[in-house]
Amino acid sequence: MRLRIFVNRSDPAFMHDYAVLWLDIKERTWSREAHRGIELPRTGRLQDGGKEMTLYEPEGGSALCRLQGLRLQRNRRVDASEGTVEWLRSRPSESIEGRWYLRAVVPQLEEVAADIGT
Repeated sequence: MRLRIFVNRSDPAFMHDYAVLWLDIKERTWSREAHRGIELPRTGRLQDGGKEMTLYEPEGGSALCRLQGLRLQRNRRVDASEGTVEWLRSRPSESIEGRWYLRAVVPQLEEVAADIGT
């Protein structure tokens, strides 16, 4: 399953800053499709923490942010369509708040086949 996520900042002065991300749940990776003002690498690793997903830099790098409230149920359904972003690399004095929004859920072919019983 792949999720298309839109991330932006909560501060009205920076709401034009955004990133569009694809989260590949099966491969545990993410990739940046587009961005403006929110600097993220082109790809990275993904970790599901139960009630949140954490995006990491590629190849064993450090954590970048947590998409709080983004989790999958046992039936592979997404639990929420929006939530908050915790940026892990900013200093506490420069805390940047953000929001994420689910834009699309794309099942992989084997998931579609399982759902229709083939």
